[in-house]
Amino acid sequence: NQMMGIHQQMDRMHQDMGDSDLAKNHKQLAERFKEISGMVPESANQDNQPKNKEGDPALLNGANLYASNCASCHGQEAQGIGNIFPPLVNTKWITAEKSIPVRIIRDGLQGSIEVDEKRYDGYMPAFKARLSIAEIAAIVNYLREKSEGDNAEITQEDVIEIANIYSNRSTPWQPKELLGE
Repeated sequence: NQMMGIHQQMDRMHQDMGDSDLAKNHKQLAERFKEISGMVPESANQDNQPKNKEGDPALLNGANLYASNCASCHGQEAQGIGNIFPPLVNTKWITAEKSIPVRIIRDGLQGSIEVDEKRYDGYMPAFKARLSIAEIAAIVNYLREKSEGDNAEITQEDVIEIANIYSNRSTPWQPKELLGE
């Protein structure tokens, strides 16, 4: 799904740039990855996120976790990359109430969002199988600390509570769902 989303974004980018050959290649790759994803059996347990009740996000290095899991798409300073991957710092997607950034990282995001008066239409994969609950909290806290304002810290208990509420979620969030629209 992640590769499908990336190739869909690259297709749109090359269309916008007027390079129809590259756009066509990325569209074909996106379609092929869609076929492949349909062949992969789904896990019987959708909520396979590692939990460490003794974990402490404050002991983890949120900057390093961000660099190794997020920077390739959102940039080293979380300022986004071109018109494909949105910035994160000082956005409502990070500074909003606690469950929004946690749900995005945990379950993914698909659809059109607006950041700094630019429209981004893409796909962010779920990280719940790759990151522990403490790691998600550490990344969100790192991004909230880089953002202006007095953004509440997110604890591991907050993430556990959010994960329990949305434990049956198996698809990426739509922006309107997150914003209550």
